[in-house]
Amino acid sequence: MATTIERIQPWLYVFFFTSGASSLMYEIVWSRTLRLVFGSTTVAVTLVVALFLLGLGLGSLVIGRYADRVQGFIYLYSVLELGIAFLGWTSLPYFGWVTDASFSFLENLVAVSVFLVAATMLMGATLPVLIKGLTRASESLKDITGRLYSLNTFGAVVGVGAASFVLIELIGIRETVFVAVAISAAVGLASLVLAYKMSGSLPRRIARIAQTRFCLSLGHWRALVLFFISGAIALSYEILWFRFFQPFIGPTTYTFAYILVAFLWGLAAGGAWGTHFRRVDAWKRIAQFSMLASLAALVIVVLGQLTDIRSAFLLLLLPMQTFMIGIMFPLFFAVIKPRESSIGFWSSRLYAANILGSITGIAASGLWLLDVLGTVRSIFFISLLGLLFGLGLLVWQIGLRVLETWNAYGVVLALGVVALFVTPSAFMGQLTQFRAPVPIPAHAYQSEDREAQVIAFKKGEGNGLLIVNGIGTTHLTTDTKVLAHLPLLLHPDPERVLVIALGAGTTYRSALAHDVNVDVVDIVSSLPRVLDVFFDDGAALRNHSKGNIIIDDGRHYVRVTKNQYDVIVIDPPPPVETTAANLFYSADFYSELHDILAPRGMVVSWFYGGIGQAELAMLERTFAESFAHAERWSAYSGYGEYLVGSASVIDASRERIARRLGIDAVRSDLDEWVKAPVSADAIAGLRRENRGQMLLRLGTGAILTDDHPVIEYYLLRKRFGIDSF
Repeated sequence: MATTIERIQPWLYVFFFTSGASSLMYEIVWSRTLRLVFGSTTVAVTLVVALFLLGLGLGSLVIGRYADRVQGFIYLYSVLELGIAFLGWTSLPYFGWVTDASFSFLENLVAVSVFLVAATMLMGATLPVLIKGLTRASESLKDITGRLYSLNTFGAVVGVGAASFVLIELIGIRETVFVAVAISAAVGLASLVLAYKMSGSLPRRIARIAQTRFCLSLGHWRALVLFFISGAIALSYEILWFRFFQPFIGPTTYTFAYILVAFLWGLAAGGAWGTHFRRVDAWKRIAQFSMLASLAALVIVVLGQLTDIRSAFLLLLLPMQTFMIGIMFPLFFAVIKPRESSIGFWSSRLYAANILGSITGIAASGLWLLDVLGTVRSIFFISLLGLLFGLGLLVWQIGLRVLETWNAYGVVLALGVVALFVTPSAFMGQLTQFRAPVPIPAHAYQSEDREAQVIAFKKGEGNGLLIVNGIGTTHLTTDTKVLAHLPLLLHPDPERVLVIALGAGTTYRSALAHDVNVDVVDIVSSLPRVLDVFFDDGAALRNHSKGNIIIDDGRHYVRVTKNQYDVIVIDPPPPVETTAANLFYSADFYSELHDILAPRGMVVSWFYGGIGQAELAMLERTFAESFAHAERWSAYSGYGEYLVGSASVIDASRERIARRLGIDAVRSDLDEWVKAPVSADAIAGLRRENRGQMLLRLGTGAILTDDHPVIEYYLLRKRFGIDSF
């Protein structure tokens, strides 16, 4: 006859699967919301993920220890889930308060950490609590852990898919959080009902069981340290894979979602498969699958060098690599043999060790490896560590007999990787060749930093191309010159200009021609060197007495700067659907620009051709409704349009334009790449619409907001024709 635990196991598995979905929905939404606090830099993203993981580890370590002492583990689990629901419900108001409080970076860090760590501590405690409650003997610890880990991670896949591909597009950020809260609350209440049905009453206190003193033996320390190392190697790949695949898939929000789904799917399947191995072979299996995971990573990187490789095929290989990593998770729980009274204690510490290693790996790859080695070399380096980790375990387990087994191939490959790192730089350069939509000439500038891979080259006078993360973002064109000149010609007396996005540097350079102070902000630290590629005076531009190049996320800079600007030029890289581009087109962003605009200040944004009609109408409507005075100008080449907004009346008379166009440096800059001189009549004669004409043409409709970023989330609209506006 089935025991009570066996009867309720299916329900608890369903609960934990569902909990995994809600947890990743929280992570997706919170990470996006916190861009407004810390920015969208790799450092900021790494920081938020590290805080999320820190809470999971602390929850396992601090709260999980009570799993051995609680009366009714399902009751404790229900309390944890209800606590998650409550904190999830308060999360957006809290983060909104932090965003609006104008705190310093350190104050923001403390405020966010307190909340984020508290919420994720509750999430982190759920695994050891369920492991303890469902495990009746140490022999079944591996199997129970594997099932729970696998189901929770499969749930996480569903959560990522639901939030990224459906919910945010249809109902927005705020409502997506409420869906996650409803799931957490439902799981908590259902668990509470289950606990009541089991006992007929609800436990009112923690059992007063004497606290056992556990001595960490050498074997225990070994398991904790090795699980730490395994976690560090495994999670190092997460940020690196995102950077690796971005040039193949594109710089959209969905790229991260695709990679996260593939990454988690492999971990979940591996966790389930890891329960099939014998406990006595655990260490050897861990060693073997560490090496296989490293081999798989190397195969993906090498195949990625093929110019005709399909991105979909390459992405399908990623779950195979993470499958090997996932197998190792339950196997680590097989190498310890705790008494039943201490299962909660040991499972919580093992999980915490793995999480601490994961934080180390994420931080190392996001904050150090990308800067020092770049994406491909970093993957090679982490793979080398994984190979050496596996080989070391095998040698420890079976000595030099490892050379007599199939693992000799691992030795050879490890030596090959070592040789690869000491080969001439030219050969390594072939392996780290950046992907680009066009052939890259030999003289091209190539660089990589934490934020992006950059390629820039010039082909004759006034002709060049800038490629960032595999996407052609800009070329030398008079349109980007006019983007700077137009508001400066219209403003009665400009003194200070802000340019958001450096790109090739054309807009920044053109603004300096007006002899005004120009701040330009860009997230990619490699871009200032691109000025030398496109302009003979590139070095002078970097060191211009009135120019200031700021490396920061543009939206974050707008929120924290104390400066006031007469002109703000918005020129984020294409396409408009790119990750975080929504942050530069939303009504919330334009509202923040008003705070740093000087009296009579102007904002100008360029919308290039190729944007869908419905999307362009929403962008125009959002801009027009955000400014008391707004105008739509056709681009100089006719490709796209400029939107000019101000709190004051815009004087676009020929006389106003001619006054500043008479400055020699301004005229010289405008005439640089055109066959005929640019005249005041040519500028004043560009097709225009005022605010009233724009709104009449556009009619009523939705505007773009931070809460409902439908420009960035478009899958249902473009693939299935669903109106998500």
